[in-house]
Amino acid sequence: MATIDHVISRFSPMRWVRAKPDEKRKVLACVECNQRRQQEETAKLSYEELVQRGQGFCLNPRGKPRLSDTYDSLDQVLDKLREHGIILI
Repeated sequence: MATIDHVISRFSPMRWVRAKPDEKRKVLACVECNQRRQQEETAKLSYEELVQRGQGFCLNPRGKPRLSDTYDSLDQVLDKLREHGIILI
């Protein structure tokens, strides 16, 4: 079975930078590969980051802060996160 895998990690602020017109950000991946990648990315996070995310911090638009827009640069994304008092490690 195939799933949609995001090329840019959900933990990366680059995910909220507007894609270039010819840039592909989603690919097909088998379920096992997609889940393994997710587990590996989560394992790389520090304990403090996991606790912070577990208390409502998330780059996902369904969590906080809401980043419902895309931005033209990484600096704009980081400024938005700083507005919410989030310190990126």
